Amino acid sequence: MGIGTIAWGEEKSGFGKTFREPELKEVFKAAMDGGINFFDTAEVYGYGSSKFEQSSEHLCGRFAEEYMDASHPPVIGSKVRRNSGNSGANRECHNRWNISRANTL
Repeated sequence: MGIGTIAWGEEKSGFGKTFREPELKEVFKAAMDGGINFFDTAEVYGYGSSKFEQSSEHLCGRFAEEYMDASHPPVIGSKVRRNSGNSGANRECHNRWNISRANTL
């Protein structure tokens, strides 16, 4: 069992209603306390600012830090689908270089 985080992050840039950090921290805690430790996210969930500080991925990562010593630590599953900024064949390629580059933006 897991929790989808498509509506977590920056306001007005998620899908539907977007929730903010204070509420989400409580949701994360309630899930972990209830035995749910899988969180499904993606790089585009809730992004809005140029540095993605409030994206679903970043929120999950920050919340997960508090539970890394738990008997069942959080598992965060993510996916990528963004234009890499390259031209030609590698523009939307999901190779190791493009995925690593996306994770540093």
